[in-house]
Amino acid sequence: MMRKDHRGEDTLVAYYVARREIETAVLREFLRDYLFKETIPNVFLHLTRLPLTLNGKVDYRALPELQESKQRKGEYEAPRTVVEEVVAEIWGNLLGQERVSLHDNFFELGGHSLLATQIIARVRAAFDVPVPLRAIFEAPTVAGLAEIVKEHGAETAEEEDIAKILSEVEGLSEEEARSLLEASK
Repeated sequence: MMRKDHRGEDTLVAYYVARREIETAVLREFLRDYLFKETIPNVFLHLTRLPLTLNGKVDYRALPELQESKQRKGEYEAPRTVVEEVVAEIWGNLLGQERVSLHDNFFELGGHSLLATQIIARVRAAFDVPVPLRAIFEAPTVAGLAEIVKEHGAETAEEEDIAKILSEVEGLSEEEARSLLEASK
């Protein structure tokens, strides 16, 4: 069901009934076999029973609203590197969170595919690296996305170094290239 989150934006919420609460990651993993990534709910709310109308149908108006703050699993863990700090700050700004823990899940905090595109755009601008959109789906934590940023930064740096070396080699005369090769033996 679509509900307004604490930022006033629409978010997809799934209500489920079970004997005990099920971890969001388990629910997401299960739904991946049945739904497109983009249609997997952002928030899962456990209920002991669904509210019913007098006719015995689900009373959608009686389903609980989203709480002001998203639930976090585990304790807050501060970012350890500059890359993690910047990624956490970007997430916090777009998700309306005062602080984002290193292992908070983007989607459990209310993130969705439209916000994912904004996150990736800001990460690309901040680090000048070609991080693909799928990265946030594959690594939906600050730590995971920061690692991908580092990997793409290293790839970009290597490509730039190789391009620089190639341009220098191409600028050498044949005689200069031979003397450099012999000097390196």
